[in-house]
Amino acid sequence: MKKACDEPYIGPDNNSIGGVRLQIFNIVMAVAAVCLSVVVIFEAYGTANAYTDMNDSMETYLVCRQSAEQMRDGSDYLTQQARLFAVTGDLANLQAYFTEAEETCRREKALEQMGVYLAEDEAYRMLETAFARSNELMELEYYSMRLAIEAKGYAVPEQLRQVRLDPRDAALQPQEQMELARSMVFDEVYQERKNGILGEIDDCLETIIGEMRDRQRSNADKLLQLLHRQNLVAALLMAVVLTVVALTAALIVRPLRQCVERIRENDELAEKGAYEIRYLVRIYNQMRARSRLHQDHLSYQAEHDPLTGLLNRGVFEKARAEEEAALNAMLLIDIDHFKEINDTYGHEIGDSVLKRLAETLQENFRADDYVCRVGGDEFAIIMLNVTPDMRGLIAEKVTRINETVQRQSGDVPGFSLSIGIAFGDTVGEGGDLYQNADAALYRVKEAGRAGYAFFEDDSAVSTRIGKE
Repeated sequence: MKKACDEPYIGPDNNSIGGVRLQIFNIVMAVAAVCLSVVVIFEAYGTANAYTDMNDSMETYLVCRQSAEQMRDGSDYLTQQARLFAVTGDLANLQAYFTEAEETCRREKALEQMGVYLAEDEAYRMLETAFARSNELMELEYYSMRLAIEAKGYAVPEQLRQVRLDPRDAALQPQEQMELARSMVFDEVYQERKNGILGEIDDCLETIIGEMRDRQRSNADKLLQLLHRQNLVAALLMAVVLTVVALTAALIVRPLRQCVERIRENDELAEKGAYEIRYLVRIYNQMRARSRLHQDHLSYQAEHDPLTGLLNRGVFEKARAEEEAALNAMLLIDIDHFKEINDTYGHEIGDSVLKRLAETLQENFRADDYVCRVGGDEFAIIMLNVTPDMRGLIAEKVTRINETVQRQSGDVPGFSLSIGIAFGDTVGEGGDLYQNADAALYRVKEAGRAGYAFFEDDSAVSTRIGKE
């Protein structure tokens, strides 16, 4: 007798049952799961690459910004030494000039460094132009130094032997030659060409900032696209796990909806749901936080002096262009004998002097005023909505500031300030508030420094403040 199990089973017609077989369903789900896993890995790899691109963009920005500033520092240093030699005739300044031009070579190194990152970029071409103009300016400086050499009767160094003086200049008396040498590196033509170099460098910096901002936005868009694709992957995962609707809702659907809402609100994502979701949310939050930090850092660096924390020259120039001069007052401040402070106490104390002055200025001026460090020991302040009838208040303020910094504070020695002040009502047609304040500052220096002066009718009245 045959067992029942040994007998062939004749079931219902397969075509009449309908539906999908579990085995087929499982195979389809397995294939789908594998495919979706590959997609998830690919998206995670893309996210990591986007993060790497963001870091690379930041590194490029920092290096290129440093290169532009190094170009400016090298050019300014050459100008400073050429001017000092024309004024003092000190051979140490001449030697310092040629050391920078032939050994230190900050300008050449800056151009080479930026070329590694942005050789084909507009910012690099701007820096090249600045370098070329700086080299052209050196011809004037060489001629000025050759005049000073002749006037002082020094032996002509190898670097200046190729410079041929105009017969008329060679025939001048030594004092006249020195005057001509000084004029060549201080006149309007020289300054205009110098400003052209600085303008190219500033344009280079602005271009770098703009390009880096565009790259950051591009990286943010790329991350957003990755998130959209991850949403699609999550939707497919829901289809795969339809049999576990509750888990799908708890671990995927609800967290994804919250993510979408927070992304629309540009808010931090909450770490909820499945591990994969939490993992992606954490990466997103970390990148979002780093992106914000980088953007804030870029914005701060673009507007503030790194040593003192004051607004930088770029902000000062922008404020000069945008604020209505007639309603404002401008103060130009120089630290008296700052080079001697550096030479006597060292550059670390010199930096402390700059920081102390910055703190003192911030304590004594309004939050709405533009308190800027425009370079070296030069500071500038634009006071908004200030009229000449506030002259006494300003005089009292600058006197208090000068008296404060003249007192030693800890390891920081006392120092004095020369301050030129101009009101907007002194700016006539074709005039300039900055030039007026600079003229007043010059009058203070002529009067012996350590004081202030107001610009009035092309003249300045100086008031000295003696050290206690």
